[in-house]
Amino acid sequence: MRIRSEKNIIQNKEKKLDSNDDIYGWLKDMFPIHRSLTGNGNRRTLKYLQSLVPNLNLMEIKSGEKVYDWKIPLEWNFDHAYIDDEFGNRILDSKNNNLHVVSYSYPMDKHLNLDELQEFLNSRKDMPDAIPYVTSYYKKKSGFCISHSKREELTQQKYHAVINAEFTKGSMSMADLIIEGNSTKEILFSSYICHPQMANNELSGPVVMTALARWLSKQENLNFTYRFVFVPETIGSIAYICNNFNHLKKSVQAGFVVSCVGDRGEPSYGASRMGNTYADNLIESILTHNTKCFKKYNFLENGGSDDRQYCSPLVDLPVVLFSRSFCDFKEYHTSLDNLDAVSPDSLGDSLSILIKLVCLIENDKKYILTTHCEPQLGKRGLYRKTDDWVRPESFTNQQKFLAYCDGKTSLLQICRHTHINPIELIPLLDALLCHNIIEEV
Repeated sequence: MRIRSEKNIIQNKEKKLDSNDDIYGWLKDMFPIHRSLTGNGNRRTLKYLQSLVPNLNLMEIKSGEKVYDWKIPLEWNFDHAYIDDEFGNRILDSKNNNLHVVSYSYPMDKHLNLDELQEFLNSRKDMPDAIPYVTSYYKKKSGFCISHSKREELTQQKYHAVINAEFTKGSMSMADLIIEGNSTKEILFSSYICHPQMANNELSGPVVMTALARWLSKQENLNFTYRFVFVPETIGSIAYICNNFNHLKKSVQAGFVVSCVGDRGEPSYGASRMGNTYADNLIESILTHNTKCFKKYNFLENGGSDDRQYCSPLVDLPVVLFSRSFCDFKEYHTSLDNLDAVSPDSLGDSLSILIKLVCLIENDKKYILTTHCEPQLGKRGLYRKTDDWVRPESFTNQQKFLAYCDGKTSLLQICRHTHINPIELIPLLDALLCHNIIEEV
């Protein structure tokens, strides 16, 4: 596949991108759904994504199945949680926000005094108006989350605390999508679907990946095969790797975990474990030339997401984390990570970066001159006019590019040598190939 520019993509009606508002609309639709490691909320989320990409393959892994050092937990389905005071006033209700219940809480129906109730409450003093996100996936516990300001208003009286939830020997839901290219070599994109009612930390990754998949599915003659993975964080990626290890190890050339890509911060990426993979070089090249500024985290400082699993020593896939502010945004893991924490423009910008990334990947080949010495550009209409005393930038880039067309140096390597934006080189490639000045190796 050869894509001349993102502008041309957008102008081609048959291959038009989903609008920023469309992508934000998907996020808004899925925002109220209660998600966790398992449960019907995850299935609803994946079914919604499947309505956008019909070839999405939905999978279930049974509770209790061993995946390396982990075991798929019991399925947890949550219905409702609330706390009433002794006068029947409802002081906390999960119908107002899913974060009010600790994820994977055990059912409870208790009458408690204030001191007893405090043992079940979680809040953050540093963010008094936010409801924190708390989980208890692998420890038997029940609990509620409440804003600290609301917690401080509680008085000495009796409270009625209720959590309606059910644990069953069910399964964990996840999904993948394969867009086949001419090669069995694969590019991996992965995100997670397990956080309840958080916009940036949860839904921005899946919706941007979905938009990328929809665009890619309209492209023709792809060089690489593209694999999109939607799983619960950590346990989901571990299970996916466990069930697909040999194939992933053989086929994946570069991978990108997509998370927190809807906030208004500048783009960033978390390096792979060793920091020198093909994926590292690709994302750094695109961000260097196509953003005003970006932040790079090393593998140990960014906290990571599922890149921790893909990069773990015995797996060792070339995978990096692509995000914007990641866990640096102030609303992180709280109820303030709501629909106002993301913007359509940021979602669209993140998609644009990933499209540029794909354009580079698809064109990252080795090229060789078809003639000894410098090719005669003038007779092909590629040389500057005689009265043009200022050499145009396109000609400069052309000459720089041709200087490295030795059949040994890839497009990405040429860009690193010449400091040229790889996206600007793609139209030059078309012209040079069209005139048989270079050929692919």
